[in-house]
Amino acid sequence: MRAEKSISHQNIFSQSAKKTENFNNGSFMPSMTPSEYAMQLRNDGGPFVKFELLDANENIITGRSEKDLEHAASSKIYYRDVPNYNGRDLTWLLIIEAHRDIVITYPIQARIGKQNYGEPKYNAITKIVFDDNVSGNLPFEENGLEELLKKLPKGFIKDWRFGLGILYDYRYIPYAIEDIDEITTIMVISGNEPCAQAPDGDVFILSEKRFETLRAKIDQLDGKYSRERRSDMQLLCYSSLLHESMPNKYPAKARKLPPDLLAELVALGSTNPTLTQRDRKTVVDLVEKNLPPLAKDERRALYKLKADIELVTLSELITVFEKLLDANSNEERWQQFLAENIFILDLAFGYPVKIIGEKPYVGGKGFNGQGGQFSDFVMASESTSSLAIIEIKAPSKELLSSTEYRASVYAPSRELSGSVSQALSQKMSLQQNFFSLANRLTERVNAVSVPIVIIIGRNPVEDSKKISFECYRNSLRDVLIITFDELLLRLKTIYRALQP
Repeated sequence: MRAEKSISHQNIFSQSAKKTENFNNGSFMPSMTPSEYAMQLRNDGGPFVKFELLDANENIITGRSEKDLEHAASSKIYYRDVPNYNGRDLTWLLIIEAHRDIVITYPIQARIGKQNYGEPKYNAITKIVFDDNVSGNLPFEENGLEELLKKLPKGFIKDWRFGLGILYDYRYIPYAIEDIDEITTIMVISGNEPCAQAPDGDVFILSEKRFETLRAKIDQLDGKYSRERRSDMQLLCYSSLLHESMPNKYPAKARKLPPDLLAELVALGSTNPTLTQRDRKTVVDLVEKNLPPLAKDERRALYKLKADIELVTLSELITVFEKLLDANSNEERWQQFLAENIFILDLAFGYPVKIIGEKPYVGGKGFNGQGGQFSDFVMASESTSSLAIIEIKAPSKELLSSTEYRASVYAPSRELSGSVSQALSQKMSLQQNFFSLANRLTERVNAVSVPIVIIIGRNPVEDSKKISFECYRNSLRDVLIITFDELLLRLKTIYRALQP
């Protein structure tokens, strides 16, 4: 007959009465979980445990003499949450296989009232195996079982009544291991060996030292975040109940952040975290608000950050520039883009400039109020305050006529020559009306020399057209013609120069 061990009803009732008394006195609850307390109130004698001693051939040994124990090769321990009823023999659940050199546990859902009673406690992992550091005598009764479970490392459930496995607070460890394909078993070994997937594929090797390190860090995080939650709830109640109703008496309080909060949050992951738009704005605000201490204590890092930001910004600028070219954007879109990125206009001139006006009036009206002229940009040199004119034409505009004027010679297109004439007329009008126009400006400028930049078209492809284009634009004295391809190339050249 198979031996069945259980806790007597009388013993349970006496323990329950004692624990209930202690509970009323408020003396035992700090060391007992609600599930442990509920277990003490049971009056059915359960849960139940059953033992089987087996020889080397897996035959059941019915005796318990010293000679029988010498022949035993393993011990199987079964679990059941309720007794037999109405003569019906309920299923026993295997929870432990104890061998001389290893102990195999089968963590299960231990409460009969739950829908998943008797099923594995984890999704994929069905076994947790311990090496000879835990194994030893083969248990054949409850005291021996409890002695065996006492040898389990900290962090593992040591009471068979709760289904074994890893304590709930550390459930993230098996959840993470389950992400590995085919893993069904965790092998816990003594020592500090690195974690690894066993050659057979379904076993994950976890050293006790690594488990203990993870357990300690989880405890640390749990305690820290519990304190933060408590502080946040106190601040919420203070702000909602006191500050909002009586702000003069109860001023607003700032949320106290723990030291190294950001550093620790980033350090938890092995890769850079992905920030939402709100997070990114918050990071920028934090840097701006902490610029003085950063400049004092982290000057080198701040300089490097500035260089990195400029490099990333330039890379993004190049990407947008290329997209506008591919989309064949019109002149209005290009003017908006260049106004937002004045740095590109610096490249057109070769020296720093500032915008004086977008689509400014540059004079030319007659007595009847008609005939006024407007430029795309009026710029001024940062150093000399000398004015300059920029005309923006679309990249789709042709630079040269489609047919040869003579053999391998191409005349400038109507759009290009017209743009030059337009810009020269704007320059003349600006110089003639300079004093009346300049009176409306808040800063001092001059029009001694007014260079003109026209940004238009794409680079010619054919060699003969390249030569004709170069001959034409280099013959102009006061007008500089730049293609959109050349402007983009200047951006890329600066980007490459800034690369580490």
